[in-house]
Amino acid sequence: MKKLGTVMVLLISMMLVFACNGDTTTPTEPPLPTDTPIEPPTSTEGPPPEPSPTYTLPPPTFTPTMEPSVTPTTPTGTAVIIRFIQMIDGAMGWGIGSIPGDNNHVLLTMDGGSVWNDVTPPEPGLASKHAVGYFFDYYTGLVTYFPTTEAMSHNFYTWKTTNGGSSWTQSTTQTLDISSSESIPPYIDFVSANTGWILLRHSAAGMHSYPAYLMKTTNGGASWTNLTSIHSCNKTGMDFVDVSTGWLTYNNCPVLGARVSITTDGGSTWNNILLPEPTGVTGLFTSASCYSHSPNLLSSTTGAVILSCMIGGDPTNTADYLYVTNNGGASWITVEYPGGPLYALDTATMYAMGREQHRSTDGGVNWTPTSIVAWDGQFSFVTPLYIWGAAEASGSYALVKSINGTSSWAMLSPVVVP
Repeated sequence: MKKLGTVMVLLISMMLVFACNGDTTTPTEPPLPTDTPIEPPTSTEGPPPEPSPTYTLPPPTFTPTMEPSVTPTTPTGTAVIIRFIQMIDGAMGWGIGSIPGDNNHVLLTMDGGSVWNDVTPPEPGLASKHAVGYFFDYYTGLVTYFPTTEAMSHNFYTWKTTNGGSSWTQSTTQTLDISSSESIPPYIDFVSANTGWILLRHSAAGMHSYPAYLMKTTNGGASWTNLTSIHSCNKTGMDFVDVSTGWLTYNNCPVLGARVSITTDGGSTWNNILLPEPTGVTGLFTSASCYSHSPNLLSSTTGAVILSCMIGGDPTNTADYLYVTNNGGASWITVEYPGGPLYALDTATMYAMGREQHRSTDGGVNWTPTSIVAWDGQFSFVTPLYIWGAAEASGSYALVKSINGTSSWAMLSPVVVP
């Protein structure tokens, strides 16, 4: 998920195949090569809910502490590169993207991702910054900005809107001695309108140390508390499921195997757990370099995580395993995994979203291949079949959509209008 000098024509290689009656028009650009669709999954699931075409934003229901003007919008029809997407339903959603010469505008769509409104908060110096965000519904969202390159001092604060980006309120500011960067962006997660976390990460400082600060809010982002400094290992993922329970995953830890950390007090303290070797596999941790990623919590006791290993120092010789626990990490069920980031929609439906995409409907026991693509992506699942993705390959980006559970993808051509 990452990150624009001069904007170039998108060159991402993707298959522009859509199911019959697809709602996206095939673009006029030359077809993107070699995404190979495989047999689509059968489902009776209908399309996601569509909002009324006469949807009107209500007036603000709060008195903001400050009422800055929104960043001036871009010209009508300006092409935009979507680097992050979070759809609320089949038509309405949020994006973070770039236009020529300017990074990370906050955007809002009402037509499924083709046309966007620029609702960027009045953050100064956008051209040298990047952003992450969390969006609760069509009205409410929160973003924080960070520099393109790491800094040894960072003024941390967030922007929040409750009226679809018509106005934004800035939180209190804290000065920290590290910042995140384009290559190591923060993680952000919320479990309610009030309670959320932002993990600010920094690059290696030596001896397996990767400085990080875990910030927490309990008032919807009006203010933030620095809970703890988590310096050990490179943090690869964060997920919370309620106000108490969260997981962290890691790379480059000074241990054999891989580690997961679990909190049961909202992030104040963490219990480190070493993952066991996969069932039926011996000697893996002595012959391979392994790490954990893609934490997916489904309840306070049930969750899944991926173990990825490079065997014998050979990057072409890899092995991946799905780990599932039903007792808060006391024990694990392990199965082979197709690879790539894990998206667990519930205890049964899971997607492996690497370049060889797979779907499971039995909790990861069996996996059905759905497509082969030539790009990586960040994805937003509205239903198990309707999926949007911010795709990236070799520094080029595209906004893509599937209506058949990743069996095929179509590319959208997003533009910004006033």
